[in-house]
Amino acid sequence: MKPKIALVEDDYLLVLVMSKFLTNEGYECLSFSNAKDFFKSIDEGIEYKAIILDIKLKGQMDGVELFKIFSKTHKTPVIFATGNSDVTELKTFDKNQVKGILIKPVHLEELTSLIQQL
Repeated sequence: MKPKIALVEDDYLLVLVMSKFLTNEGYECLSFSNAKDFFKSIDEGIEYKAIILDIKLKGQMDGVELFKIFSKTHKTPVIFATGNSDVTELKTFDKNQVKGILIKPVHLEELTSLIQQL
């Protein structure tokens, strides 16, 4: 059974590229464009090796809010992805759970390196 990676990202092209790349690296990728769909998968009992989480999700909840709620009950490693280089707030989160911050455009080798360290 392949380890599952959640891609919580609303940029369809980025999801397509990351998903294809990670699938070729031996992972199963499930993608979600909003927090509601991601939490539904958690409610269904799906467990992830890691979550790649966009900070600026469209919809009622952004990635930071999603992380704050999720991290209260789950310890799955999270890698944030952002187009903004100001990541001050992210650096205040638990280092045991936030395993990295990717600045867009995402370098796939950096992504792989972060996941392999988990």
